[in-house]
Amino acid sequence: ATDVDIILACSTYLPEDVERVAEHVEILKIAAFESQDRELLVAHIAPINSGRTVIVSLGMGATGEIVQDWLGRGMNEDARSQGRLRCLKCVSAYPTPTRDLNIAALRHRAGNWAGPCYHGYSDHSAWSETWTGALAVAAGATIIERHLRLDGTDERNPDFGHSMRPGGFAEYCKNIRYAEVALGDGENSPRACEKESMAYRVGVEKGKA
Repeated sequence: ATDVDIILACSTYLPEDVERVAEHVEILKIAAFESQDRELLVAHIAPINSGRTVIVSLGMGATGEIVQDWLGRGMNEDARSQGRLRCLKCVSAYPTPTRDLNIAALRHRAGNWAGPCYHGYSDHSAWSETWTGALAVAAGATIIERHLRLDGTDERNPDFGHSMRPGGFAEYCKNIRYAEVALGDGENSPRACEKESMAYRVGVEKGKA
C-alpha cells in the first residue's frame, strides 16, 4: 500500500486485536455488524486519541447514538476537532437491491448523534452498478467504501455479487470524479462560461452584471 501511495486501513472484530492492528494503520474500520458492540468501540478510544481515524458503518437501522456514547465520549479534544470519527450509511444486504440503497439518508449529516449522522456511504449494490458512488457523492458523501474482487473470483464466493472487478471499479471512480466536478462549489455566482450570455441578460447594464 505504501509503495503505491495508498493509505492502509483495517477492520478488527475482537477488542483484544485493536491495539496490535492500530500500530500498523492510519485508519481503523468498524463493520456494521460490530457497530453496536460497546466493548469493541471502547477498544478504539486509545487509537483514535493517538491520531488514528476510526470509520464506523451504520447498517440495519443503527444510528450513531451508541457510537457516540461509547467511543465519542472518550475522544480527546484533538480527535474531536480533527474529525477523526466518521460514520458511513450502510445497507447490510449483499448485494443491496436498488430500491433499498436509501442513498437519500446521506442528506442527514448534522452532528445529531441520536439520529443519522453520515459522512459517507458503504456501497453494497450489485457489482454492475457503476453510478451508485457518484449518486452518494451528489447526496453529500465524502467517503465511499466499495468491495473489490479479482477477475477470476469464483461465483460461489459470498462477496461475488457486490464486489467489483478492477475495470468496473475504475469506471466507478471515474463517475465519482464526474459528480465531484459537476457539483461545483455551490455558490450562486455567474460561471465563467456564462460571460458571453451576460451581455444579453435583460435588465442589467452591459459589463455591470
